[in-house]
Amino acid sequence: MYAHSARLLAHPMPHGMCSRMHTCSLCQVFARLFGVAVHVYEPLAAAGSYQRIASFQPPHDTEQQVHLLYRGGVHYDTLHPV
Repeated sequence: MYAHSARLLAHPMPHGMCSRMHTCSLCQVFARLFGVAVHVYEPLAAAGSYQRIASFQPPHDTEQQVHLLYRGGVHYDTLHPV
């Protein structure tokens, strides 16, 4: 599994997939280390609409959550749900 991931990361990928994979790994580590759920979203064509593209849960139940908005490349913003 790790060799396959390493091969994927070694080659350029379209649409920022390499950076997305790297960030997803970091989100998973963050969720485990800090014991919070991490949810990643992308904006949709409709203004103000978002779609969750990934979720990472800590090893235990928690109500603490972090919401991130992925805007392409390596740029993420915090997203404050209403």
